[in-house]
Amino acid sequence: MANLFDYLIWRGDLTLSQSPFNDVDSLILSTLSYVFFENIVPENMTETISVKEASAAFLSRPREEWKIRDADDERLLTELPESRRFSEIQLCGYVNKLDFASEKQFSAVTMLLEDDTVFVAYRGTDHSLVGWKEDFNMSFMDEVPSQKEAAEYLKKVALQFPRKKLRVGGHSKGGNLAVYAAAMMPQSIQMDILSVYNHDGPGFRDGMLQKAGYQMILPKVETFVPQSSVIGMLLEHEEAYTVVESTESGFMQHDPYSWSVLGADFVQLEKLTDHSRFLDQTVKLWLDGLDEKQRECFVDTIYEVVTTAPVDAFGEAIVSPKVIFSALQALNDEEEETKRFMGDSVKLLLQAAKRTAAEYANLPGIGKWERRNENEK
Repeated sequence: MANLFDYLIWRGDLTLSQSPFNDVDSLILSTLSYVFFENIVPENMTETISVKEASAAFLSRPREEWKIRDADDERLLTELPESRRFSEIQLCGYVNKLDFASEKQFSAVTMLLEDDTVFVAYRGTDHSLVGWKEDFNMSFMDEVPSQKEAAEYLKKVALQFPRKKLRVGGHSKGGNLAVYAAAMMPQSIQMDILSVYNHDGPGFRDGMLQKAGYQMILPKVETFVPQSSVIGMLLEHEEAYTVVESTESGFMQHDPYSWSVLGADFVQLEKLTDHSRFLDQTVKLWLDGLDEKQRECFVDTIYEVVTTAPVDAFGEAIVSPKVIFSALQALNDEEEETKRFMGDSVKLLLQAAKRTAAEYANLPGIGKWERRNENEK
């Protein structure tokens, strides 16, 4: 099945005046925000550099300085400059912040399009542990630092380009930041926002859904999730979503390069898989059983364990259920209460899975899991 790169062949030679901006374009620009453009794309918004120039500058660096998130990101940087549709997009306002003290991972870039609009792209979670920690913090915090930063950034863009219409988007956490930032804007700026693109990004706590700004921007939010979405179904959503076919399976469907494209649109499916709904309901049931303090304790304990995990040859933490379990078992006697709490939390998760499994008894593997556990009583 065709993907983003096939789209560049089919549509890459058409300018926005020949073929208007579409959902696939938004995913490509959101994915481009994963590239580490330090010292290439200007931090200010008065100077710009084209996608073609920025890609060439990035690829001319020694390979060990690239910090590539995904091998396909390199391919994207080689093919976008060959596209009339994307090569002359002007980039500016590049920001990349990593703050361990406040547990913040934030990056954004502003793109000036030929149709006289501005696309603000927020980066999703990178490979940093603090980035993942901030994601988990969303389960018990009404506002995480990167969300606040995203809102401040969007307001800055709107003030810098007061006569231009805006599009805002991102993939994964970047999609969550896009929706949050747009929801926090005053009505005068919201009126200038054409669309907000959330590509498989998590939702919010209930309080966010009640805010007037969120309700105002909701009709402009376009959310896309693969058929077995995990990340995109976390927390609460109120907007409708489009299910996109992915050529991968399980969690790997989160990869934007696996999303199927046909012409100028995604290949759409009628609904999520039963497994996706099973995981979604299980996690929600589990979180409902924990209060905010318990969620925070669980997240902080896992993070502490992961930061002390062994690292590979590239300095990346080696994280697996076995590593986490072994580290929890090694907690000293003074941490016995934490050990008991973590054990109780895991039991609560298994109970939530069991309750959900009863509703999906005919799913391959799930019904068998339920029957086996019934026999073990």
